[in-house]
Formats: sequence, structure tokens, C-alpha cells
Amino acid sequence: MPFSPSAGIALGALIIWGNGLWFGVLLGSILLNLTLFLTSPILQDVDVILLSTLSLAQTLQAILGAFLIKRFIRCPTALLKDREIFKFLFLGGPLSCLVGATFIITSAFLLRLDYLPYQHYQFATWWAGGSFGVMIFSPFVLMLSGKNRTLWKQRRKLMILPLIVMLSVVIITYSRVNDWANENNQLAFKEIANEDIKSLNNNFLTYIDAVASIERFYSSTNHLNITKDDFRTFVKYLLLNKEGINGLSWNPVVVDSDREAFETALSDSVDNAFFISELDSQGKRIKANKRSRYVPVKYIEPMNENAKALGFDVSSNLARKKALDRAMLSGTAQATAKISLVQGQKTEAGFLLFYPVYLQKSQTAAERENNILGFIVGVFRVGDITDSILNKKINQQAHLNIYDITDGILTPLYGANETPTFYQKVFEVTEIIIIGGREWVIKFFPTTEYLEDNKSWQVWLWFIAGLFFMSLLGAFLLSISARSHYLTNEVISRTAEIERNRKEIENKNALLEKRNKELELSNTDLDQYAFVASHDLKSPLQAIEQLASWIKEDNISILPEASIEHINTLQQRIVRMKAMLADLLLYSRVSREEFEDKEVHLHKLIKQLIKFNNVQPNFVVGCVNCDQIIHVKAFPLELALRNLLSNAIVHHDKKSGCIIIKYSVKDSFHHLSITDDGPGIAPHLQDIATKMFNTLKSRDITEGSGLGLSIVNKAISRLNGTMSIDSDGTNGSCFHLRWPV
Repeated sequence: MPFSPSAGIALGALIIWGNGLWFGVLLGSILLNLTLFLTSPILQDVDVILLSTLSLAQTLQAILGAFLIKRFIRCPTALLKDREIFKFLFLGGPLSCLVGATFIITSAFLLRLDYLPYQHYQFATWWAGGSFGVMIFSPFVLMLSGKNRTLWKQRRKLMILPLIVMLSVVIITYSRVNDWANENNQLAFKEIANEDIKSLNNNFLTYIDAVASIERFYSSTNHLNITKDDFRTFVKYLLLNKEGINGLSWNPVVVDSDREAFETALSDSVDNAFFISELDSQGKRIKANKRSRYVPVKYIEPMNENAKALGFDVSSNLARKKALDRAMLSGTAQATAKISLVQGQKTEAGFLLFYPVYLQKSQTAAERENNILGFIVGVFRVGDITDSILNKKINQQAHLNIYDITDGILTPLYGANETPTFYQKVFEVTEIIIIGGREWVIKFFPTTEYLEDNKSWQVWLWFIAGLFFMSLLGAFLLSISARSHYLTNEVISRTAEIERNRKEIENKNALLEKRNKELELSNTDLDQYAFVASHDLKSPLQAIEQLASWIKEDNISILPEASIEHINTLQQRIVRMKAMLADLLLYSRVSREEFEDKEVHLHKLIKQLIKFNNVQPNFVVGCVNCDQIIHVKAFPLELALRNLLSNAIVHHDKKSGCIIIKYSVKDSFHHLSITDDGPGIAPHLQDIATKMFNTLKSRDITEGSGLGLSIVNKAISRLNGTMSIDSDGTNGSCFHLRWPV
């Protein structure tokens, strides 16, 4: 990561305590670099020369930065002016850090430190890391330990938190973007590796198919009639096109009873006496020991390089015999473990491939063993087969290792024995392929050149840009804090004035609160008065009602018709007065009582209210989406619905009608609408209709207390909701109740 906080700490320390502290800076750099070298896997081979070079460079750049700052800026400085701030950051950061980066690269070149490749990248990294470390962290050191502690204490409050947050954002984002870039590089390298692995696997399969073609040649022809020349002619083309073939041979299965005849017949076709041979414990070729059957080399090409193999019994070796038996019983090509092939002055890994040839088509292992004629044997060089696929460009991008893991150990077949570094292992691609029944693992890991060529400059530049803006933020905060220093006295005076205003506002708020309490008390008294008055009037009103009834009963036969009509009107007014008192009691109860939230089944509540209001069959009440359970203060909701149903029926202008109740939830609010097809309420009368004791028609025409809609309004307000009326005055009315969920 191109970022060095230690550079800023070192510079700040030399500015505060002087250049005499240089030895402490050098010692600290050595300890820090030693720690980094010990914990960084990619730098585990870096020796003490590089460590000393880095530490000395960091010390020199800190000494130079402190000298330049003291030379061109008055020290100790409080950094109160914008010019001082930018001089401090530039001289201590980008300018002095050029010396450190140049010293490191020059020393590496002169000392021939080959483990510092791509020096332009290293130079940019060290220069940028030191520069931003100085510009960000040296002000922190001054804040914690510098002169003029009052000013720097104020700056701590302003600068530390924003810079820490900004630095955290930059580092976290850099890590995320860097991980993303590494993932892309890993995917790109994996595509290269997978394509090569696929080509490599296909190439090995073509070599196996070459052996299979000889097997088909023998299976389709009487093998007894195939001569040495026929064999040479057939395999000639394969040897020309397959560079990795070390030899191809025909190895018939010879039972012991036919051994002598086989050796005699073959002796006539070669210059020397032919015999079936094997190797002794010293590796010398000897006549094969007696056994039930042999698998000797009868024909082999190219003959010049492999003449010594004629007659050699490949089944004399236990490991190869196992491969022969697997091939014979399975009917498939089977490979041996690694063998060593001598090519010129070098030894190369190879393997044998056995392809069985049968007298006739066989299905079972027993049939195959009885019908076995012999084996087509291919001797292959792993290196030549692999090199024929991999081009020079691939070798520059990746290292390739091939291992045989069939026997539970890593047996190297191809590639360098070098161990990949930590970062190369991160990119490593591993694939297992099956060659002749054996498991081979192919490992691709990138070269150092590939990793350096694919470094994401965009990520590096983005991080540099983030640190640059962070440095600008630090400079800006230094400038702002300096300006605030000059405004301190003004702030103090303004603070005193604000304090006076605050006290004045507090006094006014206290007076306002007192008046609000008086208003609440007045409203409470009014509700209490309405309750007491309506309750106390019920008894005398009932007495008057009883007296009127007795007078009418006692004198109905002697009173004139007009007097009887007056008594009827009196009784009607008493009923109206009782209704008004009942509604007034309800109105005051809504204001006085506290109600708890309950679960209310809306549709059941509506059915109960229909029965309570004695709704006749000629009035149809429909419900839309009312089969809901809602949490609500039950009494206010019931009171509102009851009065709206009653109003819709009482004030209807026809003997029959339809009332629709619809429920919904929208924007976290309950919505309940009650729609009727009555005469409606004209828009200019809607406000009047919600006032207490107001009726839109004469009470002699439509009996009512004038409190119905007032009660609805009061009830819905207890739910922190509102009521609105939608009507044109001719086509019915729709009452909307709305309260929060």
C-alpha cells in the first residue's frame, strides 16, 4: 500500500525536538522495516543491505524536510496562514521525499539488488507513500506535542475525526478496489491456465489415440501376417507428427511353452541371437527367468534408438506388470508411473502406455484374459509433449508443473522445482487430468513478470487521488482552524448575546406553556360541566315527561283538539331534549376517558352496529375489504361508525337506500369511507354540519340533536385522525375517516 505514516511522524518529531533526534528516527525505521520484512511473505529473502538502505533513506528525507521547513518557515510555527500551511506540506512532503525515493532506487541499482524489479513502480510507490505520510500525519504530531497548545487543542476537535474517517474510507475503498482488481487478474490468469490445461489434456489424448490406432490396425488384421516392415510403415507417420513419442512397439503375449519357438523365429530376422530378456538387480540385461507368460518387445520403432529393447519382457518389472494387468482386464489404455528417459545429455521424465489387443471382442475380464494377444506399447516423453503445446508467450506468463499423484505422493513429471511465492500461490490454478488411468495434477502459477505487468495502475492512481484529496482536506481544515482562531473573541461576544436571547426565549416559552395549561384546564372544566349539566338535567326532564303523559291520559276526553296537539308537541320536544342530553354525555365521555388499543374485527363490528341502529331491510349496507382485524381504540371508532350509519338512514330522502363501507391502508394510515345515496350535503354547508347543535333541516322535519357529526369529529380526533366529507349536495355523501396505523 503506497502510504507511510512513519514518514510524517519522523518529520514532526525532528521539527519539535530538533535534528539531534535523527538517531532515534534511524533506529525506529530499522525496527519498523525489520518487522515488515519478517511478516511479509514476498520479502522473506530481502537481506540486511536493503533493510539498511530503506531505513537510511527514510531518515535522510526526514532530516531534509525538517531543514527546509525551518529554513523557509518561521519555527516553531503555528501554521496560521495559508501560505505557511502549503509551504509546510510541500517542503516536508513531495520535495523532501524525492530524496528518499531516489536514494533507495540508486542504491539498489549500484548494489545490484535484483529483487527490486520494475524500479519506476517502486520509485513512485516510495515517493507517494512518504509524501502523503508527511502531509497527513505530520500535522497530527504537531497537534499532540507542538507549541501553542491552546490553538492545537482547538484543532484536534476540528481535524482528528474528519481525517480519521476520511483515511478509513480511503483505505477500506482501496482494499475493496484492490481485491476487485486482484480477482479480475486471477480470473484472467485462470482463463489462460484453463485454456492451456485443456489443450494439454487434448494433446495427451491424441498421443493415446495414436497408440489406439495401432491397436485398431492389429485388431482388423491377422497379427501373424504383420511383418516388421508393415509395422514400420504404419507407425512412420505417427512418429513424424508426434514429437513426444520415444518409441512404439508391438509386444505379443508369449506363453512359456511357446517361448523357444518364438525366440527361434525372431532370431532369423535379426543379426544377433534373439532371446526374451529382463534386468537383474544390477540393471544388466539377462535372459528372462522362467514364468507362465511373457510380454517381450517384438517390433519397435524407431529401431536405431531402441534396438536394445528388442526381446525385453516388459512384464518382468512388477510396477509395469500391474499396469499391463489393468490394461488387459479393463480393455483400456493404462499408463505406468514415471520412468526416466535419457535424451542426449539430460534425463527426462516419461511413461509407458499399454493398449491391449485381443483375439476377438471380449466383454468380461475373464474373457479378456483368455483372448489377450499382446499390447501396443508407447514410450512418451512428458516434456516434449508439453512443450509442443506451450508457446514462448505462455512460458513468460506462467510456470507449469505436472505431478503424478496416483500413488499418493507428488511425483514430478514436468516443470521447475522452484517453490512459488505467496502472491504466486494466490493466482495458482490446479487441475487434475486422467492419463492412461493415472491421476496427474497440473499446476499453473504466474511468473514474477506476469504479476508486475498486470499491476493495476488504475487502483494505485485511485488510491493516490484519495490520499491527495485527504491531504487537501487536512490543509483546508488547518486553514479553517486558523481562521477560527482569529474569530474566537467575536464568538465569545456573540455567545453572550445568544445567551441573553436564549433566556428571553425561555421566559416566553414558559409563559406560553402556562397559557397552554390554562387552556387545557378550561377545556377539561368545559367537558366536565357538559357532563354534569346533561346528567343533572335528565331527572327533571324525565319528571316533566311523566307529568305530560299523565295530563294527556287524564284529560284526553275533555281537552280540545288544539290542547292535545300542544301536549303531543311537548312530548316530542322532551324526546328531542333527552336525545340531546344523551349525545352530550357521549360527546363529553369521548373527551374525558382514556381508551386502550384493542383488536377489532371490523366486519363483526359493522354487523353489531347494524343491529344496534335497527337498520331495516329496505336499507342495504355493503362492506368492501372489511374482513380485517385492526388495532385501534375501539370505543371512538364504534361511536363514529354508529353515528355515521344513523345519520345516513335518518337523513335519507327515500324509504330505501344503499350504504357502502370500504376499508383500506395507504401510506401508513387506516382509511374508512362510508358512502350513502341520500340527498347529500352541499359543499357550503359541510362545515356547518360538523358544528355542535346544527342541523341542515328543521328538527320538526327530521328529528335529531345536531351532535351526530360533532361526535364523529371528536371521536376520530381521539384516534389522532381526521374526518372529511365528499358530496355535491345532490348525489349522496361520502364520509372519509383517516387515522394513523
